[in-house]
Amino acid sequence: MRTWPTLKRVLLVWGIGTALACVAFVLYAQTLPRDELVVANTLSFQAMMSVIVVAIPSGIGLLCFLLVGALVKGWATRHKRKTE
Repeated sequence: MRTWPTLKRVLLVWGIGTALACVAFVLYAQTLPRDELVVANTLSFQAMMSVIVVAIPSGIGLLCFLLVGALVKGWATRHKRKTE
């Protein structure tokens, strides 16, 4: 890797991946047998659950990834300047 990925590219990949994972979760929820709760069978409830189960943890993972990336990039640029 010669250059660091831009924030725009990271967010684009994260957004696409999260959206695909949410759609996959809803499609999986559609295949489950009917529940006693009528609300659990609706598409809106399943979409809300995909946000809770997939998107929120994905957002937390993105923040951790960005934090670690910023720390590593800072360390790498400082280390590179010292060796030059």
